[in-house]
Amino acid sequence: MKSAINVFSILIFGLLILLITCCSYGNYVIPKFNDSPTVTPEIGILTTASLGETIITMGTGHFTKAIRVLNNCSKKDYKGGTMHILEGVYQLICKDKLYEYYMPLESNQTYWVNIYGEERAETWNSQIRLSSSGEIKVIFKTGSIVPGNFQEVLNYEIIDSIFVSKTNSFQQTMIYNGKSNNIIKFSYREFMDNYARDSFTAEVTYDLSESKIIGYKGFKAEIIEATNSELRYRIISGF
Repeated sequence: MKSAINVFSILIFGLLILLITCCSYGNYVIPKFNDSPTVTPEIGILTTASLGETIITMGTGHFTKAIRVLNNCSKKDYKGGTMHILEGVYQLICKDKLYEYYMPLESNQTYWVNIYGEERAETWNSQIRLSSSGEIKVIFKTGSIVPGNFQEVLNYEIIDSIFVSKTNSFQQTMIYNGKSNNIIKFSYREFMDNYARDSFTAEVTYDLSESKIIGYKGFKAEIIEATNSELRYRIISGF
């Protein structure tokens, strides 16, 4: 009887070791953002914008560090499934002494496909974990870590700061479209959840011989210098 118990204990111990070896768990971070109404660039700061660039963005959201994945990549695991990481921007949602956790801005930028070609919903929007040693892991919503180091396949660059708008929030922008004689041209656009609303897009022009102050829907700016390729200005007020 005693030997039978010992054999059973050994089997249980071996099973635990197998589970620990085959299944690793991490920390899937539930993001919490301090979203607030924001004007970019700051009011009163001398700013330069090139042709086609946004001269003001106003909306509700937050600034954060991010990584830009430069190309789609994939990596198979020991189960025969494949983890896919798609190109795009991934925002920093948490940082500690060892790791930085990044989450995709768009849905389904990260997903896992099993050996039969089926996607699993709990693997969508998996987080990328960068370690201080350079190791790159992917973490499912369940907290399970995808086997393997993605350092060899993930090609990315660091973005020091980006503005991420709050989901379903309203944003307004002005884009510089150049100068012709004394006339400067802009595109005003409104967005809802990062999608342009066609009925709220307008082309506006200003004659600098009349005034160096331009305005639209509450937005005001002082034009310091304008060429067909560049604009120097200060924002006086947001939309």
